Amino acid sequence: YLDVLNNNVNWSNVIMRLVLGFVLLQNYTLIMDTTRAVVVGVDEKINPDQSYINQYAQMSDNMQKQYEANTQTSFVSNVSNFLFGKFTLHTLIINLSFIFYAVASKVMEAIRYTWVGILYKMGPILIPMILFKSTSNIIKGWFVSYVSVLCWPILWHIALSVAVALSAEIGA
Repeated sequence: YLDVLNNNVNWSNVIMRLVLGFVLLQNYTLIMDTTRAVVVGVDEKINPDQSYINQYAQMSDNMQKQYEANTQTSFVSNVSNFLFGKFTLHTLIINLSFIFYAVASKVMEAIRYTWVGILYKMGPILIPMILFKSTSNIIKGWFVSYVSVLCWPILWHIALSVAVALSAEIGA
């Protein structure tokens, strides 16, 4: 910070950072909302069906087809179907996995909203730090953190899409 008081200051660089700081503060909501809209658009392109209920039904259908293709009609399978019901084991696995996914995604969504809100509110406080070269990395880290927290659903939806796609290929 004391470099500003020295005679060796690059004033054009300081003025450029000052102007950049003012532009960022003036257009703060536009920049943040545009960033969020871009991330949401990417998420919707990766996974157009955002409903995990529909994906649950698709995964269940895939597993049911796999089970029917691999099931042989015999006395043992008829007895097991009578005692335990048809598709019980794979239905149980799918139900438990989606219950876990639903709970975990809602908890992570709450954490994500909290972090996005905190990072959003910290922006106007941190942006003036762009004036100094020594603190400009804080701004970069803050924005990278904001974008990475916004991208959490993309990772969740990729993992869910992979699980649904693999459900059609996994043998019973």
